[in-house]
Amino acid sequence: MFEDRYEVITASSPNEALAKLESTPSITAVFSDMKMPGMDGISFVKRAKKQFDHIAYYIITAFSFNTDIDRAIADKLIKRVFPKPFDVPTIQEELDGIPAF
Repeated sequence: MFEDRYEVITASSPNEALAKLESTPSITAVFSDMKMPGMDGISFVKRAKKQFDHIAYYIITAFSFNTDIDRAIADKLIKRVFPKPFDVPTIQEELDGIPAF
């Protein structure tokens, strides 16, 4: 849905995503699902942000907000949460506001 407008890099696991962050310094935004194998989205963002603090992090979830998500927003760990099914124009508008690294 976004490949015609942005360079999209995907990963099938949190560990693969961390490796791609390390090997691709031009990444400016990361969208993580809340439910993933081996690690939830908030835990992934906490781990990634230690090394890649300049990146804007977002959570996509089919589940309702919970205290972990609320705390992550309040602590500025993540910029925003997009509920599934997400609205493509809303995400594009958010991404257009992120400065290039």
